Parts: sequence; C-alpha cells; structure tokens
Amino acid sequence: MSQRIAGPLHRFEKVLDEIGKGNLTHRFKLRDKDQLAELADSITELTVSMDQKISSAKSKIQEISALHTGIQSVLSGNHSADKELKGQLSAVSNKIAELEEAVNYFRTSEHKGSKES
Repeated sequence: MSQRIAGPLHRFEKVLDEIGKGNLTHRFKLRDKDQLAELADSITELTVSMDQKISSAKSKIQEISALHTGIQSVLSGNHSADKELKGQLSAVSNKIAELEEAVNYFRTSEHKGSKES
C-alpha cells in the first residue's frame, strides 16, 4: 500500500517540477492501482488547458509579428510617413518582444521548439 502512494508522490514531484520550469507537455503516468489518480487527472486537465491557451497566445504573437513586419515594410518605403507613427510602431514592437519572451517561457505541445533548453 505504501508503494502505491510513495510512487505516485515521487512522480507528482517530477512532473510538477517540469511544469514549474514551463514544460506544459509533461503528463502524469500512474499505474492502474496507484492512489491519487483523481489528483493526477485534475492536474493533467489544468496543464492541458494551460498548454492550449499558451499555444494560442504564441500563435497570436506570430500573427501580430507578421502584421508588424508588413507595416514596417510599408513605412520604410514611404519617406513621408509620420515620425509619431514610426515611434508607436517601435513601441508595439517592444511590447511584442516582451509578450513573446513571457509566453516562450512555457514549452507547449504546439510549439515544442519555442523554449530554449
């Protein structure tokens, strides 16, 4: 009986450590007779939800970055473009970089190569 609790607790520790490091692709693997299966399922559901939401945010960042690049190319060809617009675009670029850095902390199943090891 103690092995049916100690084993899962050890696996919980390992998986939660990986999740804490931003790896949302890690899942619990408990044996059929292990205790704490409900807790493992709840944590897995949470991790899957976070994985999906962070993956979605990463996709949106890529879309915004592509739009940003397109706007930059239009502005670079137009010498009469307003300096204020260029300044605002630069500020947007900085915010995109900050957001990208924040979400890339997490390794997700959609973008496994996003987090540097």
